[in-house]
Formats: sequence, structure tokens, C-alpha cells
Amino acid sequence: MIVVLTGVASLLIAVLLTGAIRKLALSHGLLDVPNARSSHTRVTPRGGGGAIVLSSIGALLALAYAGKIQGSLLGALLVGGAAVAAIGFLDDRRPIPAGARLVVHLGAAILAVAWVGAPQVSHVGAVLAVLAIVWSLNLFNFMDGIDGIAASEAVFVLWAGALLLLITGGSPSVAAVSLTMGAA
Repeated sequence: MIVVLTGVASLLIAVLLTGAIRKLALSHGLLDVPNARSSHTRVTPRGGGGAIVLSSIGALLALAYAGKIQGSLLGALLVGGAAVAAIGFLDDRRPIPAGARLVVHLGAAILAVAWVGAPQVSHVGAVLAVLAIVWSLNLFNFMDGIDGIAASEAVFVLWAGALLLLITGGSPSVAAVSLTMGAA
């Protein structure tokens, strides 16, 4: 029940924050102006992902408080997620070279795998996990430039992953995180 309530709360908070962040972006000129590489044709406010980040942080903290996720998973998601969100926000404000973003993504992925999974997997498995995380982050960043596709893909992947975890008896903690972050 707490997972459902947390998911609903994270959805409502994300909706409210999206409107507030949109107004802020418009008032501060934080806009994505279409160019030859853009998939959109209209000027679009940037920074909407901040609503998802903030509501997800709240959901993660609520799930941890309720004892639904372990501290190692919480730490990996908060610290790694904050690093990725921060570099994304800074890149929205002023373009950051791909190499610098890659270093942050690699660091966040290494931290997450070390914090959560390294003791249970081989060195090859850990390297593959880091590469998969970095690849996913960059794929998601590419999709983020296509209006609506990143959010819809995130919801599908998170909820499908949660369903698979629940059906197969996988980690209830990761399923709870997936459900609530998908709601955000």
C-alpha cells in the first residue's frame, strides 16, 4: 500500500512541479531553440526533468523511511542520480562537452554498481553493468530531444521492469523504486 501511495504522491508532485519549472524556465530564458538537429519545431522550455528528479527523490526517501528499500540502493540512486541530474541541468543552462558528461556518467555508474552490485557479480559482470548504465543514460539523453518520447519510454521500461520483478520473485525494493519513479 505504501508503494502505491508513494507512487501517487510522486505523480502529483511531478505534475505540480512541472508547471512551476516551466514558468521558471520561460521567465529565465531557459529555452531549447530548434536547430538542424532538433526533432521539435517550436521553442521548448528546458529543465522539466527537474520535476521528475525532485519527486523521485521524495519518493525514494519515503520508501526508505517505510523500510521498502535498502540503504545501499537508496545511496546509489540518490548520489549517482544527483550527479547525473546535476550535469544534465548544467548542460541545459550552458552546453557541456560530451567528454565531461561521459566522465560524470561513468562515475555515477561505477558508484552505483560498486555500492549495490559489485560484491554479487564478477568483475566482467560489473564492467558490463557499468557500460549498460552509461549506454542507457546516453540513449535516454538522445531521446530527451524528441518531445515526449523520453518520458513515455521511461514509464514503460520502469513499469515493465517492476512487473517482471514481481512476476519472477525479483527484488521487491527495485520493483518499488521502479513503480514510484515510473509514476514520477
